[in-house]
Amino acid sequence: SLLVGETLPDGTTSDGEPPDHGFLVQTCHTPSDVNCYDGDTATYSCYPGYIINETVTSNTVRTCHADSGEQWDGVAAACMGIECGEPPPVRFGSFVVRSVDTIASFRIPGRYPSRVDYTCDPGYTRLGSSMQTCNTHGQWAGMPWIPVECVGDPCDDLAAPTNMKPLNITNGGRYPANAIYECLPGYELIGAAVRSCGTDGSWGGQAPSCRGIVCDSLPAVDGGLRMATNGGVFPSTAVYSCDAGLERDGQRTRQCEP
Repeated sequence: SLLVGETLPDGTTSDGEPPDHGFLVQTCHTPSDVNCYDGDTATYSCYPGYIINETVTSNTVRTCHADSGEQWDGVAAACMGIECGEPPPVRFGSFVVRSVDTIASFRIPGRYPSRVDYTCDPGYTRLGSSMQTCNTHGQWAGMPWIPVECVGDPCDDLAAPTNMKPLNITNGGRYPANAIYECLPGYELIGAAVRSCGTDGSWGGQAPSCRGIVCDSLPAVDGGLRMATNGGVFPSTAVYSCDAGLERDGQRTRQCEP
């Protein structure tokens, strides 16, 4: 008979400890008898989240051959964490996977028990769980499960300058967003037509302005005068008057059209 455990190459006998993260059930181990006899078996199994490491052995049952001098056949089985695979990606962000196994030799990122930590790119804020863990079923899940999402930070409020159409602000005003400026008819844009929201939520550049267009020159009037308001810049009105003794033929005023 053999003691519980196995005889090592140096002739000593092991204490029959189960594999890391697993169980060892031996048919020979009873309260009344700690010896193993020919034909007795030892069965290896792993804790939830772990599977038999087939690179060591795929045989989970060993048989005692004490009477023939061969002792325990095969080799002791080993356990390894279930693989969770690639974690869910996140747009506009990145992640780091690391193992949190209590035993250093079992720390293989992506296998149970592992965790993935998410961070967002500059200009974005994370919604949902910042961490997901590889569970015993080989699935990535948060605590509680909330899908991770990186959304753009809100940009500062902007008001349209005078004589300008309502601003066209893309992406709902969240980074990355553009503010597009366009003047009302009759005005021309002075400055850049587009400003971009930066990662700090502020708008780059300076707000443009809208300046009235210059109206066409007015021809001279024989026997009279013409005068344009606002220096002839839109909005402008041209007013005609006649010299003494003459009367006007036509409209007294004309408007500068956009």
